[in-house]
Amino acid sequence: MPTGRIPYWLELAVSAMTEFVTDYMVHTPPMASRSVEIAHYPMHFDCSKAIHDLGLPRNSVRQAVAGEIEWLLDNGLIMWHLPLLREI
Repeated sequence: MPTGRIPYWLELAVSAMTEFVTDYMVHTPPMASRSVEIAHYPMHFDCSKAIHDLGLPRNSVRQAVAGEIEWLLDNGLIMWHLPLLREI
């Protein structure tokens, strides 16, 4: 996790400069300006409407991962039991 912050204007300037330079060299910039713009704003999501209106169950991440692994096993997408499944 980063411990410091880089000013937004500096991030945007560096990303624009790397986009310009890499467009002529390798054609794939390591950091796109649009990505910096999107990352600048905090993103918070609230699922309470889906829970209330659709009646979706609330599960922990551990339960969700265990359920996904079971589904993959049942549908033949995983051919062996994972040892960590017992711990989940």
